[in-house]
Amino acid sequence: MSFFIRRCGAQARTDAKAAGRSGLDFDPIFSGVKPEISGASLAICHLETPLAAAAGPFAGYPRFSVPPQIAGTLHDIGYDTCSTASNHTLDQGTAGIKRTLDALDAADVKHTGSYRTKADSIVPDILKVSPAGGGAPVKVAQLSFTFGFNGLRRPSGEGWVANVTDPNAILDAARRAKQAGAEIVVLSIHWGVEYSHTPNAAQKALAKQLLASPEIDLILGCHEHVIQPIQRIDDKWVVYGMGNQLARHADPINDNREWGSCRSSGSARRRQGTGRSRRRSRFRRG
Repeated sequence: MSFFIRRCGAQARTDAKAAGRSGLDFDPIFSGVKPEISGASLAICHLETPLAAAAGPFAGYPRFSVPPQIAGTLHDIGYDTCSTASNHTLDQGTAGIKRTLDALDAADVKHTGSYRTKADSIVPDILKVSPAGGGAPVKVAQLSFTFGFNGLRRPSGEGWVANVTDPNAILDAARRAKQAGAEIVVLSIHWGVEYSHTPNAAQKALAKQLLASPEIDLILGCHEHVIQPIQRIDDKWVVYGMGNQLARHADPINDNREWGSCRSSGSARRRQGTGRSRRRSRFRRG
């Protein structure tokens, strides 16, 4: 079991006991960011790792299986929807995907990027968002895609279990979302080079290609575990890398303890965090 799971699990167990409960309570670990996240009109997170059964067994790198109690915390601190397509989506096979989505459903957190059925995979993740500054609600869709699964393969004939990055597939999904009523489409994408602060040529080219389409309005990048730049392309934005909100790496330097809180105005702040496997972003409209 990884240091991250041992240490955070021990803290979550201590916090649960202090509140007079058994099990794990991750809410206090995130208490410092709850006001900012819960204050957003729409809060989007990226859940990189599959969730285990409530009692485990839990596992760290290279094939994660983490405490499902984190799903309840995501809801409690204010996240509305999470992307689940990452290079670790298949770490625990389709059973891990099902456990993850079941836990998010139970916590009332919407999700996209991995699926239990083919029918689910074509249903857009759309939320009705009330702008912070007032006005009519806006329908926002989230998409989620990843470059691959660390050498693991989706089951034969079941490519729909998790989205793999392909420009045409992304744009097709965005069109379906717009046709279903979405006014804004946000793409969460797992890409880039780990621990590099500089987006590579492939990231830049894909961002330019996708944002040139009327179907994609904003790109939120994951996977690098460090902060990468935010760039305006015409009248749209790409956040190349959001860092880590809660993570613990084998080499725990400050660069991989940062996360970005992003607003639609294009501003961003750098935060300090700890731990390994979760990175989240906030999108505030208004």
